[in-house]
Amino acid sequence: MGSRKMKNVTEELLQEYLETYKEAYLETVERFVPQEGRKSLLRMPYLSGETIGYVSTKFGAGYEYVKKDRPTLFVKRSSQRIEELFLNTPRRVSRLEPHYYIAAKDITIIGLPHEGRFPFRLTSETASLRLIGVSFKVDTWSRKIDYAEIFANRSVDFWDTRHAVSRAKDEVFVHLLYVQKARERSLSLSDYLNKFKEKTVLLLGDYEEDGMKRLGIIKDALLELGYEPILLKEIPEHLDYSLQQKLIVYGSVARFVMIDDSSRGGHLAELRDVENSKWVAVILRLAGSESSYTVRGSSVTSKVIKEYSYSSETLMNVLEAATKWAEEKVKELRRSWQDEYPWRSEGKPDSSDR
Repeated sequence: MGSRKMKNVTEELLQEYLETYKEAYLETVERFVPQEGRKSLLRMPYLSGETIGYVSTKFGAGYEYVKKDRPTLFVKRSSQRIEELFLNTPRRVSRLEPHYYIAAKDITIIGLPHEGRFPFRLTSETASLRLIGVSFKVDTWSRKIDYAEIFANRSVDFWDTRHAVSRAKDEVFVHLLYVQKARERSLSLSDYLNKFKEKTVLLLGDYEEDGMKRLGIIKDALLELGYEPILLKEIPEHLDYSLQQKLIVYGSVARFVMIDDSSRGGHLAELRDVENSKWVAVILRLAGSESSYTVRGSSVTSKVIKEYSYSSETLMNVLEAATKWAEEKVKELRRSWQDEYPWRSEGKPDSSDR
């Protein structure tokens, strides 16, 4: 028997998703974000206006918020690809070279005008793009976007309401941590995000006394290298998240994961989630330490995990080599994702590598 065809989202299902997301988001903000902190939430100013959903029967789905005096919600459906459906471009504009080829997920473009080209193309099945305060113009055609999120994925499962609730909570959860980290550095939230968001490293290991000492030393070294290391133990206990839920949320937004496997600890369970999520990960091991044999050799069967041995004298040199490998692996994966899909034009730049 052949494989069953994947079901795709409908107008009704997308509308239900958007309603659920908004309700869960506002409820979470009300419970956990103080009034003075809500001004920095990117999504918040738009939820009192118009919401438009977009369903393509060919490729992709998405939605946008438009500033209006009262809240409304409706969904448009078309046989056009999501880019043409969302942008409403005339054919002559659709044939132009795009400004951006988007292969990675969670790419954000904020506050930039673009002229003379077709705005963007999604070039992989996992690609997604967030646009905030962006305008596009080609001759007499123009399009101004207050806030929009566009996805290549249009499957029913992706747009299920249970994901709407978890994504809404996760977005607020991540925001709260960024606010905390910005405060620790005496920076505004915008300055912190500009300087450190793309340098976030999720640091895992043994949380007992000796393990925490090692993690602290590794954290300081990563800070010296310009990274923003985050320990799960440091994340505020918002939203009643378990350590595993925190791991999934922050592993998803981190540049890569780093694990100190120099003693037996909770990271043994966390490594399984790292492997299952296929995140780029570095495993560090203090020379002469008693680590777990269940972790040793993880890199043998994975192309995205690499193991390094270090001593107190060599730690900085090892971290320089490890972070260099991780950065190259992240870029390699992004290029590979682009090359997997036949509709991608060869040799075109992908904004995710910038």
